[in-house]
Formats: sequence, structure tokens, C-alpha cells
Amino acid sequence: MLGSEVVDQASYRDLIASVLRGKSSELRIAANSRFDAVLLGWGSFGHVLRRADRMELLRACDRIAPNGPILLSIFEPKTQSVSHGTYYMPWGGFLVRPTVEELDQQAKTLNRKLIVSLQSPSSYATLLPQSLR
Repeated sequence: MLGSEVVDQASYRDLIASVLRGKSSELRIAANSRFDAVLLGWGSFGHVLRRADRMELLRACDRIAPNGPILLSIFEPKTQSVSHGTYYMPWGGFLVRPTVEELDQQAKTLNRKLIVSLQSPSSYATLLPQSLR
């Protein structure tokens, strides 16, 4: 939030705890907070290593932006030798590159449509809600 509001700095775990579980965390938004969109930028979605955790994060995003897009930035390594599993980059730590199939399945689970833009060095995915299709 901007303007007269304070910008919070918290982890994705904090977002999930606050929004899906109603627990207090470093993030000061409530489970009933609503936003126009959610942006997970700078390739940060790839730092969520477990598939189940990525789905839980997307559920939290869907809850706070039910009528807006969820925009994901996914770092794409320049080498083709990296599979879709977990890999390590010296400057960025451990990362995972989710497949288009995984993202599409997650979008469908949330009743959203997946739009993917494959660009280097990052790929972008947008999960659109029914109202924006």
C-alpha cells in the first residue's frame, strides 16, 4: 500500500500465515484485506522451492486479490543444462523454475487463466481471475 499507508516488509511465509491462517506476523494485513493486484517480482516466485508452498502462496494471493491479476516474475537461467528442478545460482541462492504445466494447473485450481510470456532473463506469468478473462 502506498500513500498514507505504511509499506510492510515481510516474507511470503508471513503473507500465508496472516491471510490463510489468520495468525499474527510481521505483515500487518488481515485475512479480509483486498487489493487490485498482486505482484511477486524480481524472480522471487522461484525462491519458493516446494511446489506445495508455491500453491499455498498463490492461494494467499488469490484471497487478497480475488478480482485482480496475480503477476509472477520467474528467473530463467541462461543455460539449457538447468532442468525444471531446484538449482543453485551463486548470486541468488537456490531457485526453482516451475513448468508452464505446473503454473497452468495452479491457475485452474484457483479458477484463473494462465498467461505466460517467455522472455530472457525472466519469464512472466499472469494468473487472471474470471472477471478479467
